[in-house]
Amino acid sequence: MERIKIAAVENRRSINAEIAARLERTFDLPESDREEALRLLREVSRVLTDGTKQRT
Repeated sequence: MERIKIAAVENRRSINAEIAARLERTFDLPESDREEALRLLREVSRVLTDGTKQRT
């Protein structure tokens, strides 16, 4: 998750915009890379959800 935050800052985007931009790029990837990207997005989603639960 930290890498996404850093990339978002470097690209002058919100974290959501950074994730969306990366997701858009996955449509141009070969199937095997797309599967890996989806796996990583699921992991990011899990981390975000877990982090939100811990704050409440």
